[in-house]
Amino acid sequence: MGLSPIFFPLLLIVLFSHAQHNDSSRLVIADIVTIHSKVLNDDRKIQIYTPALSNWNQFQGQPLPVLYLLDGDALTGVVASELNYLSTSYYILPPMIVVGISNYDHDRLHDLTPSIPKDGFGGVTGKDAFGGADKFIEFISTEIFPYIESHYKTEPFRILAGHSMGGLLAFHCLVNHPSLFNAYIAISPSLWWDSSRVLRPADTQLNLSTGKSRFLFFTDANEGGNMHLAVQSLDSMLVQKHPSGLSYKYIRYPEESHGSEPIKAIDDALNWLYPNWFPGIEDSTAFSVEQHFSSLSAKYGYTIAPPEWFVATRGLRILNNGRIDDAIAFFQLNAEHYPASAEAFVHLGDAFLKKNDKTKAIECYKKAAKLSPEDKKIEQKIAATEHSL
Repeated sequence: MGLSPIFFPLLLIVLFSHAQHNDSSRLVIADIVTIHSKVLNDDRKIQIYTPALSNWNQFQGQPLPVLYLLDGDALTGVVASELNYLSTSYYILPPMIVVGISNYDHDRLHDLTPSIPKDGFGGVTGKDAFGGADKFIEFISTEIFPYIESHYKTEPFRILAGHSMGGLLAFHCLVNHPSLFNAYIAISPSLWWDSSRVLRPADTQLNLSTGKSRFLFFTDANEGGNMHLAVQSLDSMLVQKHPSGLSYKYIRYPEESHGSEPIKAIDDALNWLYPNWFPGIEDSTAFSVEQHFSSLSAKYGYTIAPPEWFVATRGLRILNNGRIDDAIAFFQLNAEHYPASAEAFVHLGDAFLKKNDKTKAIECYKKAAKLSPEDKKIEQKIAATEHSL
């Protein structure tokens, strides 16, 4: 397939609603959906980006990991455009769904803080002002998860990312509800909240026994003061304790401000989490590609098949270079992993035909025809090959 990169400027993304999908004059980056939450007794908006909304069709119908993004009103456009560029143009990161959860339109401090400071905060006191984090996590897990997983094809791999108070909630979730997400990104997390109360149980509770590895990426910028001291305390604790089942990475950005940091941190976080998603396309073999994705499956804790479009692209390139048997091995890989794909068997049939094995080519074409009976081109391939026997 012909693939040419498209650049989406990170800070010039505009979000449009589902009703505008058919307007080709507009750039659509996300659906905007309102969920009525019984848990919160409130209506909440979420913004949902999928690669299927971009110009690339190879990801449609493919199960994808999901990145749940706190403060989605501010960050969805930036993160979605970055993922769109890095996963669909240059294949550096895996494609994924981004779910931006709105916080700015509501009581953000209440939603994202896990405890109620005895003396209040910013002159505000009272149990209704703070301490809603566990309720908000319940909203995410019992209402947003089911919505996303019933409307989209998802892999069993969830990432939670938050900035500032959102980072505080992400870390609180890791400590107290570690099985909800597989990876946690806490950008300048407000671990100083309520005298760093969130760090106290972390000392003992971060030894995870969920049976699957968890990933934590956390950062701070040039904020200094209690923000930096609390993040530094977390880093020191992790270095000393080496919690089992947890891979982690801490980066400080002394040249970034609290506001500019998320753009750089999200990029670093995703590249740390996925350092080697796709194998080198030029020097790989079908066996090495299979082994590569088997190792990814072991690392991330779920079965990751080599993407059909990736294998097909590599196979076609090799076939055009005259390495017929190597190309057949790639196409057989797709036929094994995607037995319902007519295209996989057409490619395999074409390779056998190029090898002059017309009997096997016809077998493959007939399998493709059963899977896609409306495709007249497949019937023509069968007729032409049978006629040449």
